Amino acid sequence: MGSIELWDNLIQLAVSGISSLWALWLYRKGHARHFSFLCGALMCWSLGLMYWLLYYMLRGYSPPEPSPANFAWSGSHLFLISVAISMASDEERAWHPPLALLAPALTLPFTYTWFALGEVTSPTINLLWGLGFAVLSYVSLRGLMYAHRQRDRRRILYHALVLALVLFNEMMLHISLFLWPEDYLHFNGYYAFDMLVTLMLALLTPALIRAAAERPVNIARA
Repeated sequence: MGSIELWDNLIQLAVSGISSLWALWLYRKGHARHFSFLCGALMCWSLGLMYWLLYYMLRGYSPPEPSPANFAWSGSHLFLISVAISMASDEERAWHPPLALLAPALTLPFTYTWFALGEVTSPTINLLWGLGFAVLSYVSLRGLMYAHRQRDRRRILYHALVLALVLFNEMMLHISLFLWPEDYLHFNGYYAFDMLVTLMLALLTPALIRAAAERPVNIARA
C-alpha cells in the first residue's frame, strides 16, 4: 500500500469514526432516532475501512471479495436510508414524484459497469450494493424535492450532501478506478474523489443537526 493510499484511508477512518461518536452523543443527549441511524451508518463505514486496512497491513494484500468490509459498507447505505425515512413526515412518505426516480435510474448504468468490469463478482454483494445506492438516491432526492416545496433549506442541504456522497462514491470514484487502474502510488483523480467522499462524511452530522432542528414558529402580534 502506498503512503498516499494509507493516509487517504486513515483520514477517512478518523473522520467517519469521530463523526459516528458525535452522532452517538447527540442521540444519547436527545434520543432522536435519526442520530442513532446516522451513528450506525458512520460506524459501519468505519468498520469496513478498519477491516480493509488491518487485513492489508497484516497480509500485504487487499481482502478477497466478498469480504466483511463490503457488507459493512452496504449496512451504511441501509442506515442512511433509515435517516431519510425517520425524518420524513407521513405526507412525504406517501409522496412519490416520478422525477425522484431519476436518481436511481442514473446510478444503474454506473453500478452495472462497475460490477461487470470490476473485481467484485459476488451476486449477493452486487445486489446489496446496487439496491442500496438506488434506494438511497431515491429517498434522498424525494426528500430534497419535498424540502424544496416546504422551503426548508436545512433539509435541502442534508439531502444534497447524501446525493453528493452517492455521486462521488458510486459514480465518480468507481469510474476513476478504470481511468487510473492500480495506480495507488501517485495522487490522481481516484484520491481526489475519495477526499470528496471524506468531506461529505465530515459534513453529514452538522448538516443533520441543522436539518433536525425545529423550525421557528412566527407568532403574529395581536
